[in-house]
Amino acid sequence: MLQAIQGQFNVQRDAVIEALDSTPRERSVRAKDYVADLVKWDQYDDAMKDVLAPYLYQVIVEVGADAMQQIGFVPSQYDPFTPNIRRYQDERSTKIAVDVNDETEKQLRASITQGLTASESTHEIRSRIEQVFGFASTERADLIASTEVARAQTFADVEAWGQSGVVTGKEWYTAHDERVCHFCGPMDGRTIDLQENFFDKGDVQNELGENRKGEETTFTYSHSYDDVLGSPLHPRCRCVLLPIRIR
Repeated sequence: MLQAIQGQFNVQRDAVIEALDSTPRERSVRAKDYVADLVKWDQYDDAMKDVLAPYLYQVIVEVGADAMQQIGFVPSQYDPFTPNIRRYQDERSTKIAVDVNDETEKQLRASITQGLTASESTHEIRSRIEQVFGFASTERADLIASTEVARAQTFADVEAWGQSGVVTGKEWYTAHDERVCHFCGPMDGRTIDLQENFFDKGDVQNELGENRKGEETTFTYSHSYDDVLGSPLHPRCRCVLLPIRIR
């Protein structure tokens, strides 16, 4: 998945640079209008979705089979073709693609507009484009891939447990070390029904803790991106879910 995302960023970079070289700048054109003319993002949303969807599905198939085996079932009893799985694959890959490209466009617009306002040369603007995509294809791509794989793994666990008929709930489990954050720590051991969300999109999590000075303070995290079915609670979260079986 990481390589697929990097590949899409490289394609986008080349297209933006080509458009920059072939799109003349007129002094009467506003900077933001000029930036909008460089790239039409709809086609890149479709392309990003198309490369992500198979990898998401692969994770769901493999993790779901493993989850089924871990609760005492034969892996082949896991059905990877349910409507719920297909819906997740389609909706999730679409959301990732649109959100990732929206962020790339925002970063490009800000950087290029700043360069145009400063009357920078085409060569300088090109450097700005390469810088945006350089960051995208390294740190951003790695963060996106690791986080979305973790989300797909949690979905697959819950899907497999639901198919088994013997799991009724799920328990949040942290890494139990000094790196556990202020938001994940209080989640450890929390249990809910299997199909419930730990947080709904828009919920705000407030947790007490100590800052770097050792002072007690409240840490706030807004779950504005999506519902929290399970881990990850945040990017690079190391938490997992445990199944709660029928007794």
